[in-house]
Amino acid sequence: MRFLIASPTPEGTKLTWQHETGDKINDPFTLEFRRVGIGLSLASPAFAVCVGERFYIHEERIERVYVVVDEAEAALPNQLFPKVIDWKDNYHANHLWVANQPVEHVEALRRLEGLTHYSVVGDPGRRFPSFQHREHIARPQTLTAPDHETLHHDIEALLSTDAIDPHSGLPMVSMDPPHDPIPRLLFPFDFNTLQTQAAIRQQREVACTALWMGVMGLERSNVVHQDNEEEHEHVGDNITGY
Repeated sequence: MRFLIASPTPEGTKLTWQHETGDKINDPFTLEFRRVGIGLSLASPAFAVCVGERFYIHEERIERVYVVVDEAEAALPNQLFPKVIDWKDNYHANHLWVANQPVEHVEALRRLEGLTHYSVVGDPGRRFPSFQHREHIARPQTLTAPDHETLHHDIEALLSTDAIDPHSGLPMVSMDPPHDPIPRLLFPFDFNTLQTQAAIRQQREVACTALWMGVMGLERSNVVHQDNEEEHEHVGDNITGY
């Protein structure tokens, strides 16, 4: 998949990609998200994931599905910082959660120009190719990484839990045969997420910690003002089927 553009919507952000292989080659497709977040683990090697939150509501019932859209790895944390800036701009990923250790790397992230602030002088666009505007920043929030058992239990729980359509009360299913149920944590085919998927199978700590940060950061920070939310009736996406 080749990423094309992010567009703001009344409910959040619409991301558009383009097929590069198969019978749909060159066809664009989109996914709409309420929020797009980044999860980081700044150990060595460092790892980052970008996660979109799909949000569904009907009366008192709410469901959220987390879609992993990108990943990155670097030998050293500072080598990963340009990718984080790029995601913040290009994916409109304004939410960022990072493991609170090592402290020195977290502090370096908080001081990172292009992510948390821009210099008051000069043209940021000359230094940062993905630059949008000066107010387009992200403020890292720290979480304590859980122990090994909790880390993998939380991820597996989301992978094994079917997303429930709030309108029908039934599991959301893929539009393609055999119409399998959609899990709450989803890895769409042909996205740049193979290392993260392998890390889950092999229980690799750094990558799984980054995934946990992104997904659980979104999960735990959710604030729903139902009086102001428009009711959303689930309609299957023409690509993912949910």
